[in-house]
Amino acid sequence: MNKIEFLNAARLLIEKPENFTTGDWARDVEGNSVDVEDPTATCFCTLGAMRKIAVSKEDWHTKCEVETYLYNYANAYGMTTAAFNDINGHKAVLNMFDAILDKFNKEETLLKEMSIYEKRS
Repeated sequence: MNKIEFLNAARLLIEKPENFTTGDWARDVEGNSVDVEDPTATCFCTLGAMRKIAVSKEDWHTKCEVETYLYNYANAYGMTTAAFNDINGHKAVLNMFDAILDKFNKEETLLKEMSIYEKRS
């Protein structure tokens, strides 16, 4: 998976408010704390969603790479990723994902344009 696919997959896990949580990595439908790998897990925090995708895709390298962007985004607000999740809530987390996805897409477009230019030279 590339980082765009990875972050999109994690975003999809928490896109609906009922699939988002704070204060824990994952919860079941009754709000009980569960491991992200537990089949009863229905809602996740930012980092829980990232771990869930990493486990399901066996892609720890991309997880670490993407989490660096999440950390840097949250750090710009003086927070850790977990604190940003818990303090700012669902809408702000989705905005964070969208801002980083926009950055990834711009980077990808630039790399493609550079590749086309290099082929012409």
